[in-house]
Amino acid sequence: MSEDLFRARVSWTGHNTFGSGRGLEGSASYSQFEREVKVSTWWPALFGPRTREVLTLRSLFEEEDAYSQRGAGVEFASWYRRSFRTTFRAYASSAT
Repeated sequence: MSEDLFRARVSWTGHNTFGSGRGLEGSASYSQFEREVKVSTWWPALFGPRTREVLTLRSLFEEEDAYSQRGAGVEFASWYRRSFRTTFRAYASSAT
């Protein structure tokens, strides 16, 4: 948001956390009006040699003078790398 006076973000990525190219990523961000925590894990070649599947869990809290909102979500995505320059992404997500 443009009204944020301060915004901080920290993230960590482990590219081979679980071996065989499977990884884990975590991030958290904070600002005056929004807080978010996100954790993702991925594994390569689950559906094919050029695919990468990603599972993401997310929690969000927004607060302003007129309202406050809490939410959580889950997303499953499949990335297909057709060429070095072209990648397709199909995903399904659910949020509350």
